[in-house]
Amino acid sequence: QGPTGAKGDTGDTGATGAQGPTGDTGATGAQGPTGAQGPTGDTGATGAQGPTGATGAQGPTGDTGATGAQGPTGAQGPTGAKGDTGDTGATGAQGPTGPAGSDGIDGAVGPQGPAGPQGPTGATGSQGPTGATGPAGDPATDDQTLSIAGDQLSISGGNTITVPTADGTETIVTAGNDISVTGNGSSATPYIIANTRPNIFYPPSIAVDASSTGTGRTINLHTQYTAQFGSPMVASNLAPGAIPTYANTELYYYVTYYDNTVFDNVSVDEFGVMTYDVIATPTDYNSLINVVFVVK
Repeated sequence: QGPTGAKGDTGDTGATGAQGPTGDTGATGAQGPTGAQGPTGDTGATGAQGPTGATGAQGPTGDTGATGAQGPTGAQGPTGAKGDTGDTGATGAQGPTGPAGSDGIDGAVGPQGPAGPQGPTGATGSQGPTGATGPAGDPATDDQTLSIAGDQLSISGGNTITVPTADGTETIVTAGNDISVTGNGSSATPYIIANTRPNIFYPPSIAVDASSTGTGRTINLHTQYTAQFGSPMVASNLAPGAIPTYANTELYYYVTYYDNTVFDNVSVDEFGVMTYDVIATPTDYNSLINVVFVVK
């Protein structure tokens, strides 16, 4: 190995390395001695006054003092104002009736009044006695034999009469209260007897939503009516399962009452569709619309 060369120049200082981790905390040192007490501080401000205490119990009542001597009588005061007039006394008993006066002179007799209406017809008198029986007829000339074939009535001796054929017009049907009669009884125009009293009934109850306001709302009253009549919830024993109903064109529809504080612009068309506005909700969660159906 050759000889060691001369020491080269000192190189530049290298960059600072990263900081190492922090070492453990050393143990706590012993507590130092207590320092001398400082001077007394200034007096603090006076605190707010506390609440007033409760009132103590009342002491016993002292003895009543002696009655003083009566003072002299005062001078008489002035006369007071006149009082109101008293109520009127009760009416006295009625005195005796005086003697009757003498009768006046009778007036002249007035003219005779008009004849009154004729009285009702008197009852029918009893039937008179039966008259004597007449002489017996001649069997050879008075007895006749009748026979009928179709509308021909024959009498012995060759005489005949024609009996009209009954066609219904000979039967008289008269109209009465709430009953109308049309036709003349013939086969061409038979009698038609009709009840003229309107057939009126109330449809079943339904719920109308008025929990909020709104306009142009509709309810099909006829549909509600046929739905309930077509499938009643309860029926009596042996009753049919459905109640007969009318078509919507066979009825007139009426709204006889509605609460105008809740509903407005109420109308119903010829098919039973009711249109209405709800202008306010009911204050007691209850309101009414009354509907009537009339059969045409």
